[in-house]
Amino acid sequence: MSISSGKNSNFIQVSRKQGTAAIAALAKKSVLALQIYMFLAEKIDEFNAVVCPSKVLEEKFKRSRSRISAATSILKKGNYLGVSKAGTTNVYHLNSDAIWTSKNGMRKHAECKGIILMALSEQGDYVAPKKKVVRKKTAVISIEHKGIKTY
Repeated sequence: MSISSGKNSNFIQVSRKQGTAAIAALAKKSVLALQIYMFLAEKIDEFNAVVCPSKVLEEKFKRSRSRISAATSILKKGNYLGVSKAGTTNVYHLNSDAIWTSKNGMRKHAECKGIILMALSEQGDYVAPKKKVVRKKTAVISIEHKGIKTY
């Protein structure tokens, strides 16, 4: 992975006072919780929210639903994020006192407009990886009947 040097490239902001200390504490407590937190931080919109089914996290980190649930519980209890429901799907709101993506004046709004993540297994056949094509060689038989060759 390389770091982009473009002006105002895609970014998140981290509070020196609360953000860096909280991230360091999370690293000591649970590596999986930290990985989930950073993954969500990469995906949040300007209102610090992202819709992300548990299945996405399970497939991304190759962990069971119970392990993902335990890690997200650590994040909720530590006030790293809040979780709302959109039907049966989780909407994660990262605590804007620690990490955010928008202008400072917009940090206190609670709005979701829709960064929605879906696991590959939830996307249906139309986006599933293409199946491998197996090519078979077949014998060609030539038949000549009254001067006409057919294959």
